[in-house]
Amino acid sequence: MFQGNLVKDEFHEAALFHELGSSPATLEGAKAVDGYGCLPGHLVESADAKQAYTQALLGATSPGSPGAPGEATSCAVHTTTWVTLPKEVRPKTADGRDLWRSQGIVDPVVPLIKALYGHPDAGGYWERHCNAHLTKVGFKPIDNWPSMFWHEELKLLLMVYVDDFKLAAPTHLLKTIWADLGKYLKLDPPTSFHNSVYLGCCQYEFGVSQDEVKVHSDYFNQTFGDEQY
Repeated sequence: MFQGNLVKDEFHEAALFHELGSSPATLEGAKAVDGYGCLPGHLVESADAKQAYTQALLGATSPGSPGAPGEATSCAVHTTTWVTLPKEVRPKTADGRDLWRSQGIVDPVVPLIKALYGHPDAGGYWERHCNAHLTKVGFKPIDNWPSMFWHEELKLLLMVYVDDFKLAAPTHLLKTIWADLGKYLKLDPPTSFHNSVYLGCCQYEFGVSQDEVKVHSDYFNQTFGDEQY
């Protein structure tokens, strides 16, 4: 975990980060996936990314740098984050002593190369990393709907909330598409929608009769009909 309250720049002043914004999905997105998965022959499954942020590299190219969005309107900024290693993970000598300390290095620092949890820019770099690999599998972002993806060829709807993946797809394609995603992203085994928890919500699948549908439909029309607007 990156401890953000003790970060200094080269002048020992409080460090300023680029604050790369990530775009989390909305509850409406999750419900859209649920609805699409209710179509005949479809199912919904979810999976978690293993230690998601640290699957991504902590980049040194910020918005405004060559090749990045906004480079025409802002100056190039290149940064490297250095961190102090805890004693328990420093290299040891053959007799178990701190190798660096034995060489007179009292407080060693090393460049941070992974998007460590707690780093202000970690979420943005993970999102870039994830989206790039989703594109390789055939998913494309849905316009104006953050973290929602559509696979036009296979007709798949995917929502990504940080490290939680929720997929609605034809039943016979689920195993294949999870395997394809697993080639690029480290994911836990997928779980079925029924009797599972997603974003803190318990999920259950159940059937309703036509009479129940009519009762709720009539109530909705009476309560939210045109005369109410």
